[in-house]
Amino acid sequence: MADATELYIDRYFGPEYPELLQLIGTEIFVSLMEDPSLKALGEDRLAAMCFRVTEQVRSSVGGTNLYIAKGQQYEVSRRDRQIWQQFRGDNYDALAIEHGLSTMRIRQIIKRVRTAELRKRQSDLFAQVDAEQVGTGN
Repeated sequence: MADATELYIDRYFGPEYPELLQLIGTEIFVSLMEDPSLKALGEDRLAAMCFRVTEQVRSSVGGTNLYIAKGQQYEVSRRDRQIWQQFRGDNYDALAIEHGLSTMRIRQIIKRVRTAELRKRQSDLFAQVDAEQVGTGN
């Protein structure tokens, strides 16, 4: 894999190419090369695709002061959704052990995600009444 990555870097990125974009393109390439179904496309095609994506990023956000967040909230949200999907009603302790959290934290997550799920499924009965009152001035 290191050889393919080095060839990719040498072929597409010159010394004047922005270092951060080179890193982004290389990470995309390495990630795609790890997927057996995509690896079947061939290193050259994947490398060209990765460079094309990197160039699109460069032309879209190049010259801006870009901050890329670590995405911790996204990771926590993804973890919490996974916990919710695994929840059976009686497996708080097992989920706590599996995810390295306290049972109390699992209960908090379940409560929060359950509330969010209910809000998505049920409309607010009073929203229509409130909107009508605002419209009439009552």
